[in-house]
Amino acid sequence: MAIATRRRHDQAIGRSTPSVHLPSEDWTVLECWHPNVLIAGTAPATAAVLGAIRPVLRPSTAYWQQADQPPIEAPETLIVRDLSTLSRTEQRRLLDWLMVNDGATQVVSATPVCLLELVEEGSFDAALYYALNVMYFELFE
Repeated sequence: MAIATRRRHDQAIGRSTPSVHLPSEDWTVLECWHPNVLIAGTAPATAAVLGAIRPVLRPSTAYWQQADQPPIEAPETLIVRDLSTLSRTEQRRLLDWLMVNDGATQVVSATPVCLLELVEEGSFDAALYYALNVMYFELFE
């Protein structure tokens, strides 16, 4: 299975990987596996990928915005937009919620910045980054 490259991560550890685009027909892996998905790129690009993969996500969907409480009833798919703007408290709240609902909910999140850089700076929780970064789509040029 081809997944869009983690270019900056690979460069940080001294590996070079070419950019790979995942054709929409290959996204059907999401129908049976339901991994957490992290989409990094501009708002229009992340919206386009989200729209393309939406048909293969688990059907019960909820959106979680910063300052909201995570859903009490765990949806099958939780979509988190603009992940990089979450405060440390909100990041911890989301991570705690993920731990309680482990495996019950697929999380699809989007960010307009490279979260790995924020993790390295210490402004984004590393445990949350790795929990959400199971399938990664990087849309930066």
